[in-house]
Amino acid sequence: MNSGNPFDELLFELCSRHEYCGWVKDGVTTHVTDYIPKSGPVTAYQFVEWLLEADGYNLHALSRSEHKQLHRDLDPIFIKHMGSDCVDAAELSVSSSDQLGRRKKFITPY
Repeated sequence: MNSGNPFDELLFELCSRHEYCGWVKDGVTTHVTDYIPKSGPVTAYQFVEWLLEADGYNLHALSRSEHKQLHRDLDPIFIKHMGSDCVDAAELSVSSSDQLGRRKKFITPY
């Protein structure tokens, strides 16, 4: 995918290659974009925390080593696409609501 929007590219890679597409709990769909504020700094670490939470991870149940490994795997993907380990939340928006809608179709309850 080459949308020209780094955040679209980030979400596409996380979903298509790593299967972080969101979660459905009690009939409610969650996606990492539901956690992002309108403005303010967002670090790779914070984004990954939101990503994991949106995908149904219980962060308190992970061992320290599991938690660190997830960040070792996922933080660099954020940095690769966003160009920094900290960006303004305004940069973390999809290029259109339609694209977000298509991404949310990948999320299906089991």
